[in-house]
Amino acid sequence: MTSPIDPREDPRAFFQRPELMALPWVESPFFEQLLVNSGLPESQQDQARRFSRDGLLTLELGDEQFQDTAGRIIARLADRYPEGNRRVAEAWTFHEDVRGLAGHPIVIDTLRMLYGREPLPFQTLNFDAGTQQLGHSDVVHFYARPRRFMCGVWIALEDIDGDNGPLFYYPGSHRLPEYDFSDLGLKPDISE
Repeated sequence: MTSPIDPREDPRAFFQRPELMALPWVESPFFEQLLVNSGLPESQQDQARRFSRDGLLTLELGDEQFQDTAGRIIARLADRYPEGNRRVAEAWTFHEDVRGLAGHPIVIDTLRMLYGREPLPFQTLNFDAGTQQLGHSDVVHFYARPRRFMCGVWIALEDIDGDNGPLFYYPGSHRLPEYDFSDLGLKPDISE
């Protein structure tokens, strides 16, 4: 049995038992104190600070075989994109390279550090072209209980520039209030 730890007396409690917090530690009002007491190496402290401030990180996967992996994914999915729909959902269920990227150790280790919990990849969406979506929040489509423990990960399979459909994000927007359909007086479309 785990001995009781009072986080008011020992700020390391959240690192010893992260389930004590109902929000990610990087979003806590006590983030700086938690960071000082985290024992994380300086490189991870820098990542945690950037993620806390901006709500995003750019990671280098360090995979020498990435171009080969990306090429296999692109080739295998090329004929699977439905007419008029530029996405293939859940390719992880039939393509080992997609599954490998979804559970890439660098991504999983980083998420584990940032959220203090064991990450669980649960969905993949592969696009063959940019969707040109306007700014939006995915909270109305995906969220965790407790809230704020869902994180989107985007892995580009080709070089990205401003003309070929890059993902965009508003730094700091992760701290905005969360709204769902009921907040907006709307009924969700559950036909899919």
